[in-house]
Amino acid sequence: MNQFKASDKYIPRLLASTLLVFSLLFSYQCDNSKYIEKHEEFTPTVPEQTGKPVTRQQIDDAFAAENDGSFQFSPGIAINSVDESGASVKITGNVFVPKGPASARYPAIIFINSWSLNEYEYIVQAAKFAKEGYITMSYSTRGFGVSGGQINVAGEKDIQDLKNVIKWLKSNTPVDAENIGLAGISYGAGISLLGLAQIDEVKTACAMSGWGDLQDSLWAGESPQQAWGSILILSGYFTGRMDPVIKDMYLNLVKYDNVETTKAWAASRSPMSYVESLNRANKPVYISNNFQDELFNPNQVLNFFEALTVPKRLDLNQGIHATAETAG
Repeated sequence: MNQFKASDKYIPRLLASTLLVFSLLFSYQCDNSKYIEKHEEFTPTVPEQTGKPVTRQQIDDAFAAENDGSFQFSPGIAINSVDESGASVKITGNVFVPKGPASARYPAIIFINSWSLNEYEYIVQAAKFAKEGYITMSYSTRGFGVSGGQINVAGEKDIQDLKNVIKWLKSNTPVDAENIGLAGISYGAGISLLGLAQIDEVKTACAMSGWGDLQDSLWAGESPQQAWGSILILSGYFTGRMDPVIKDMYLNLVKYDNVETTKAWAASRSPMSYVESLNRANKPVYISNNFQDELFNPNQVLNFFEALTVPKRLDLNQGIHATAETAG
């Protein structure tokens, strides 16, 4: 795992703003480590809107309540993802398949994990949709959970991984290939919108607490997002395997140095950069964000939404980042 250099004069500033969040992440990681070592159980900890953690027993009970025998659940799936350079990594996931006639074909929803979480984030919601006749697949993006590789922040490698997840789904499940949608919260929301824009097989996307313009999120008003930026950087190092370039891109903003390099890096990861492609494809989009979200501020989401000419819906809710969506 790559570590910060102790001599970096900007690290104390980052550490001071994230001590509380770091302790919360430690609590999450301790609870989740049992699953990472063996695939028999899932152990995510998800905050309710009240701020109180959902217990492991509550999640187990909720999943058991949905498991009525109408679907087949397969955890611990490993997908070999080869990117354009020929490098290969293992992407891990799980899938729910409705039980029915051998000739049946089902629409699919692919859930993409939030930052620092894994493929079991949406376990209960996935079961609910499976009961309604959807194939639901969740996977850990590279660098998180037990997926291989380094965190790519919705870059080309993440999109290639998503293409390979869809390829696996088409080869191994009775999916209706004309009806595949994407969904996610925060990090998963951004990748969902980018996947919708860049992958022909994807028909629609549901993006909750995501970004429309990553550049504007990180550099709004030509000022770096120091609080949220440091939270994301440190949590990424703690719960995943960070590509060192991510820290470099962020420190460019903090130091007001090579800012244009970071802006170009962020633009390639922004759905706004692909809005013309989305409009030409006329794929429907659902977006949910929150008024007090200081990570992905509502203004940049509104700008993206207004630029879309596709069938669309936007819900703006009370709350901070992801609070309106996390409880389901």
